[in-house]
Amino acid sequence: MNWTKLKFLALDAVVFLARYWYLLAALAVFVFVLWAFESCRARRTEKKIERIETNITIRQTEANVLTNERANVRAEINAYENNSNLALDNFNRAVGADSANYNGTDAGRRFCERFPQDSSCR
Repeated sequence: MNWTKLKFLALDAVVFLARYWYLLAALAVFVFVLWAFESCRARRTEKKIERIETNITIRQTEANVLTNERANVRAEINAYENNSNLALDNFNRAVGADSANYNGTDAGRRFCERFPQDSSCR
């Protein structure tokens, strides 16, 4: 290819662009809109990932709180069962005691033996 043909080819390209500049401008606007749309989509995806990570952290914290609450409730249930069993044992001992020979002596001592942490026994 010689220089004359290249020169005319370049001149034809300039004439084409001068005549159809609005097509070039429309193409530039279209490319800009596509670029802006794609960058917004990427930011939306990043924010969505951040929200998901935040939700995971929150749910893990909630799960830990619920696990602790479950352990506390289980401990309370066990304490109530122990108290219930102790009260039942005390009741059975009281029912089986002989009341014919009871004159009230040593009641305070026996109470403090059964309930040493009571404030009246200190």
